[in-house]
Amino acid sequence: MPELTRVAGAAKSNRFTTALYFLLFAALFVFGAWMFQRPVNAGALTSVQIILSKTAPSSTQTNIEYSFYVTTTMNGTGCSSATSEDSCFRLRLSLPATSTAGYGYQSAFAVTSTIATSSNPSACAGANSDVCVKADGYNFDDLVVTQVVTSTQSSAATADYPDRIDVYLGSTTSVTTGTRIRVFFYNGVFTTPGFKPGHVEGYADIHGLGITTMRCPNFDGSQCQGTEATYDTGSSNVAIQEATTFTATVNESMTFTVNAVDAGTSIGTGAPIVTNIGSTTTSCPFGTLSPFVPKICAQRVEWITSAAGGAGVYVVQNGNMSTSTYDIDQFKDGTRLTPGTAADWTSPTGNPGDENSWGHLGYTGTSTDAAVTGAGNFSSGERYAGILTRPGLQANPDLIFASNSNALIASTAAANSTEVHAYSVYKIEVSSLQESGTYSNEIQYQIVASY
Repeated sequence: MPELTRVAGAAKSNRFTTALYFLLFAALFVFGAWMFQRPVNAGALTSVQIILSKTAPSSTQTNIEYSFYVTTTMNGTGCSSATSEDSCFRLRLSLPATSTAGYGYQSAFAVTSTIATSSNPSACAGANSDVCVKADGYNFDDLVVTQVVTSTQSSAATADYPDRIDVYLGSTTSVTTGTRIRVFFYNGVFTTPGFKPGHVEGYADIHGLGITTMRCPNFDGSQCQGTEATYDTGSSNVAIQEATTFTATVNESMTFTVNAVDAGTSIGTGAPIVTNIGSTTTSCPFGTLSPFVPKICAQRVEWITSAAGGAGVYVVQNGNMSTSTYDIDQFKDGTRLTPGTAADWTSPTGNPGDENSWGHLGYTGTSTDAAVTGAGNFSSGERYAGILTRPGLQANPDLIFASNSNALIASTAAANSTEVHAYSVYKIEVSSLQESGTYSNEIQYQIVASY
């Protein structure tokens, strides 16, 4: 009998265990059914970045870039046509609040017809490309921006994200998990937020932004018409802070150098002038003059200046070349030609009754530097003027050369690895009536910059 008691006890225990397992299985079944009925939450976009071209408060003409990685594969068949599509996607890009407190984006962005896409964003940053979309690893034809719409939702409706931009993308291929998508808004259509109430100087105001990717059923070529399924969401922040002001002063600067030119130097282009007298930095030794045999001497002048308006080079003399009694007159025949009336060189007429026609001295200027302009008729060939005798303050000296601006000077100097340069050329000739003697005078250059 004791044996029967143990068997009966064992059977009772087995029935209890079986019942327990059955209840546990039923509970799991009910829990699992409940779990399957719960909605599946969207995944989180990763590495979300939002970059502004300007971060100072209320900066106009600001560009924006949104960048993120998708975590759900988007299978598309395209939605670039104006027909109903079930497999295009919408990016909803939120903007900071534009509340009555006076901070937020003031977007001038409306429905946009000038839209471009490219695998190289900089290739569609021109005047006809307000929006550019890039998906890493995809050709630009794989993503098509079909429409960009700004929200008309009032700021009172949603305090955090009252404004948004919807970008509808048509994809002719699947955009797989891990793809980086970047959306660029060019052409400065945004104004950055102003400061929030209670802003503390030196501390940035932080504005939260959100990105949502959605499937867009019943796309009609302009907007989604059906219920949308959210794929992924992500958020980031932008910081608005005071601009930092830099100040600096660049002092005025100028260099001017006079260089010697050897005899036999060919100066200018076309029909160049060839020197037959060598100069030094402080002299033109014409030597002995024979009747109707011209002598040509030149100096090379170089200058560079920080003056925004460039500089002008002038020349004056302290008087005609002379002995204690006689002189060699200005070109031509004692009636001075100015740079504006410069003429081709002619020999002195040698009129016995006119001492002014027995010999004369003239000058011209030439340069191959693009930054240098010749005064008067100098630029049209070997044309000469008479050197002005040093004027008083009520008159202006003769302008030989001018450099238009320091920008031109800099570019020319970079090309030639030197300063701006020009040649000042002096020519003298006498007739057989010129009095004998040793003649001399002085010339001086003046450089005047326009700061």
